Amino acid sequence: MTVERSVSVIGLGLMGSALARTFVENGWKTTVWNRSTDKVHRLVAKGAVPAASLAQCVGASRLVVICLLNPGAVHELLENIDPLSCMGRTLIDYTSGTTLLTRQTQEKAMSLSFSAYIRGAILATPAQVGRPESPFYYAGDEATFRSLESDIKILGRPSYVGEDPSFASLQGCIMMDAFFGIAIGFLQAVAVLKASTMYSAGGAERFVTEELAPVLSHAYPMVLADLAKQIDKGNYLTGDGMPLSLLIQTLNSMKRTHSDLGLRKGGRTKK
Repeated sequence: MTVERSVSVIGLGLMGSALARTFVENGWKTTVWNRSTDKVHRLVAKGAVPAASLAQCVGASRLVVICLLNPGAVHELLENIDPLSCMGRTLIDYTSGTTLLTRQTQEKAMSLSFSAYIRGAILATPAQVGRPESPFYYAGDEATFRSLESDIKILGRPSYVGEDPSFASLQGCIMMDAFFGIAIGFLQAVAVLKASTMYSAGGAERFVTEELAPVLSHAYPMVLADLAKQIDKGNYLTGDGMPLSLLIQTLNSMKRTHSDLGLRKGGRTKK
């Protein structure tokens, strides 16, 4: 006999709706609640169960997922939940927030008699939720996480980063720091390409597929590993690949090239 799996999802913005949709598509009884009912109706049409109230949504499942705009909105909702409806339930919080706010949310959740608070950080777009390669980071009680790990794999690739729930927020911040650095570097690279006579129609896409993607897959990881070793050892004068002192010279040369092409800060071309 198959045991029915159930989850309650609170907050149906783009990401919350993607989480709920993925649970529904994988056969979970998914109870949903949102302040505006139009988003609820769209998920009900896919097979979700609407909750008449926040308390009813929390009480419908042992696993409760919340994904709101910010921790302030989470705290406001938690103020209106009866502790009796929270008793014995696990709360997974995917709301973006700082490490301090994450700890505050944990304290509030535990004061309401949730059995465990797990913080989740999603490094994927709503459209990527449900893909096995999409990264999801979790922190909180390890035994609780391990008991849920096989189930939440339907959302993406789960990685456990520690007992302190704020570690998930911190890991998300670290990974987004890396992402934005890469994204800004990419935009600057394309600005240089477009300002030069090398550029032709479709050049940015060719640059990604023919030049950048292969380097990101092979050469860059080796360079970054060497830089990381220098950082860990605190020795920046020697390295197996590229000492930081050499990178400084390279950056100065790049700045001169940007200037020669008429690029200003922000990638705008001088008129």
